[in-house]
Amino acid sequence: MKHLIITAALSFLASNLFSQENNPLVNSGQIIGQAVKLHDEGKYKEAISLYKQIPEADTNYYQALYEMAYSMVSDSQYTEALSTIKTGLSIANTHFPSLYSLYGSVTDNMGDPAKALLIFDTALNKYPSFSELYLNKGITLLNQKQYTKAEEVLKMGLLVNPYLGSLHYKLGYGALQQGKTVQAFLSFVSYLLLQPAGKYKNSCINYLSQISKGSDEIKQLSDSRETEMSDQFLTLERIIYSRIAFDKKYDPLIKLDDQISRQIQVILEKVEYDEKDNDFWMQYYVPLLKSFYAEKKFEPFIYRIFADVKMDVIQDYIKKREKNLDEIVNNTVNYLNKIRETRELNYSKRNEMSTLFHFENGVLIAKGNTKDNGEKLVGDWEFYYSPGNLSSKGKYDDDGKRTGLWQYFFF
Repeated sequence: MKHLIITAALSFLASNLFSQENNPLVNSGQIIGQAVKLHDEGKYKEAISLYKQIPEADTNYYQALYEMAYSMVSDSQYTEALSTIKTGLSIANTHFPSLYSLYGSVTDNMGDPAKALLIFDTALNKYPSFSELYLNKGITLLNQKQYTKAEEVLKMGLLVNPYLGSLHYKLGYGALQQGKTVQAFLSFVSYLLLQPAGKYKNSCINYLSQISKGSDEIKQLSDSRETEMSDQFLTLERIIYSRIAFDKKYDPLIKLDDQISRQIQVILEKVEYDEKDNDFWMQYYVPLLKSFYAEKKFEPFIYRIFADVKMDVIQDYIKKREKNLDEIVNNTVNYLNKIRETRELNYSKRNEMSTLFHFENGVLIAKGNTKDNGEKLVGDWEFYYSPGNLSSKGKYDDDGKRTGLWQYFFF
């Protein structure tokens, strides 16, 4: 019996070793990290090869599928990417919103924008708080030169998530194509305020330079403008094109003396917030940007937006005035948090509202009102799964206790 038992044990051990050799344990988190680095280096095929090492039973499998599909798209392997995405969507998982977003983009890249828009709308119906869907739907519309429709989608995305820098850039690009010069200028400046080293940094600076100089291309866009502009934005546009900010008699507020910063200075000097003006840019951007000028924080504000420009005067300032730059960032965060928590466009109304959308570690968890400094939940409430889809909803009474019918939803 002992011999048989030993033989059986050896057989089991040999079988287990064979299984491990063919299905080795992997550190999926480490593999994904290595693959992402390869992707960022443009080594898409190498990244894809690493992602394929992660087995289906791994907890990071669906994240790996998304990342692999993203690398395939970057490598123009659209058919393979589509197949990978559909695998990822075959079983419910927390990466559904990202997979749907990529699904729409791949479909657009493969020449079917109409279907792509349907995919985005399907996903937004279920995940209305997933801002990347607004971005990619907006990009699809921009590619079709449907600038007005794209603008509305991107605006909604910015109310949902003001921290997604690409939304600011794409909104600015769409505005510029419609001849909305001043609005585009404000969006590009705001992108740099959020992401001075972002992937659209050079594009923003280039557009800001063209607008500041009043290039023929920019003027042609504004001359062919079909949408109406408020009197204030028309006046600001005339000021830009007049180049009054370049006059020797116009004193720059900062040591960094260039055409873009001069035009930013004159715009923020002249613009005034108008509570009754429903223009998105007036309500969304002007209060924040104007505050930096009005509160004599223009200098650190300018150095913040150009923080990634390799000029000695900029880098020397950043080294010496880190606290001033941090103050600009903190002011921006406080302002944008109020937008994210209320999703109210009008600045005056927004400031009077209490928090409506609630976040934990930056992730939306609930929607509802509170009282007693947030101690009690009152009225109608909704709670969400991590991707933003509904998990439960019901009502709290004035004492903060659940009342009436509560509904709970499968993922």
